Amino acid sequence: MEPYKFTAEPVPCSAKPIHYREELCIGCNRCAQVCPCDILLPQPETGPRRSRS
Repeated sequence: MEPYKFTAEPVPCSAKPIHYREELCIGCNRCAQVCPCDILLPQPETGPRRSRS
């Protein structure tokens, strides 16, 4: 099965986007739930994220 590919384009909005900081992420998906711009996607698995290598 091929991985999904998502694209996004900037959309003007009056909401103040949240600032994601990977080093503080605990994998709870709360950022995706509260994002006023709906630009974050929740991960299927919760828990600590592995660092990108």
